[in-house]
Amino acid sequence: MAWSAAAVLGAVVAALTAGHRDPQVPDGEFVAGLALVSVVMTALPVMAYYALGRALATRRVVLGGIWLVSLIALYVFLVMCMLGVAELVSCPPGAYECPV
Repeated sequence: MAWSAAAVLGAVVAALTAGHRDPQVPDGEFVAGLALVSVVMTALPVMAYYALGRALATRRVVLGGIWLVSLIALYVFLVMCMLGVAELVSCPPGAYECPV
C-alpha cells in the first residue's frame, strides 16, 4: 500500500513540476530535478513515515512525539529540496536573475 501511494504521489508531483521547465534548461538537469522531486522529496518521506508508524504502532504516545518532532526536520528538508528542484528545473546555466 505504501509503495503504491509513494509511487503515485511521486508521479503526480513530478508531472506538476514538469510544467515549470525553463526552455533553456538542459535535459540532464531537468531529469535530475524530476528525479529529486519524485524520489527524494515525495517517496522518501512517505516511506519513512510509513516505516515509523509500523515500527511504533503499539506505542502511540512515543509515535506521536517522534512524529511531532520530526515535522520540523521534514519542513527544513522539504524547503531545501524545493530550492534544489527550482534551481535544476527553472534556472538555465549562467542565469543572472534566477528566482532561487
